[in-house]
Amino acid sequence: PAQLRRAATRLLDPDRPGDHNEAMMELGATICTPRAPRCGECPVAASCAAHAAGTVSRRPAPRPPRPIPRADYATVVALDPAGRALLAKRPETGLLAGMWEFPSAPLTPTTTSDPTPTALHHLATLGYHGRAATTLTPVPHAFTHLHATYHPVVVRCDPRPPARPSDSPARPSPTTAWVHPSRLDEWALPVAQQKIAALLSSSRAAYGLERR
Repeated sequence: PAQLRRAATRLLDPDRPGDHNEAMMELGATICTPRAPRCGECPVAASCAAHAAGTVSRRPAPRPPRPIPRADYATVVALDPAGRALLAKRPETGLLAGMWEFPSAPLTPTTTSDPTPTALHHLATLGYHGRAATTLTPVPHAFTHLHATYHPVVVRCDPRPPARPSDSPARPSPTTAWVHPSRLDEWALPVAQQKIAALLSSSRAAYGLERR
C-alpha cells in the first residue's frame, strides 16, 4: 500500500488534482475492476505495466490475512457451601459490555500451565477467599478478533460478599452475585461462559461438586 501511494502521488496532476482523482475512481469503478477488467476499452492500457507483463489477473494482489491474537484466561468457578456459583458483571463498555461471567483474569505464557494461583488471586481482588478444588477442561472460544481459551478453576469459597448475594436476576449485586447453577440460564452470559456453565453442570458429580 505504501508503494502504491507513492506511485499515485507521482502521477497526480498538480493543476487539476480533483479531476484527476475523479477520473481514477471512475476508471477503477467501470474499466479497471478487481474482477474481469475491460483492458480492451482502457484508455491507459498502453501505459499499464500489468497489461504489458500479462499479470492483470493477479492484480490487485491479495492481502495476507492478519494473524488473530490468542489469549488465555484463568476463570474462577467459585462455589459457596450452598452450591451457588459466583458471577461478576463486566464493565459497561468494551468487549461483552454489561454481561455476566465467571470472574476471569488474563494468563501469561508462564502461568497458563497452572491457572490456579492466578484464579485465587483474582478471586481475592473481588473480596472473596477460598481454596482450589479442581480444574475443568479448558474452553476455547473464537471471537472475530481474538481466539480465547478459558481455564476454569473450581474454588470452594466461603462467601464474604461486599453486598448481600442474590439468586434473582432482577436484583443482582452491582458487581457480583451468587447464583445456583440451575438458574444460570436466566442470566446474560456470553457464549463461552455458557459453555463453562454447561461444563460445570455435567461435571458436578464427576468432580464431587454436588452440594455439600
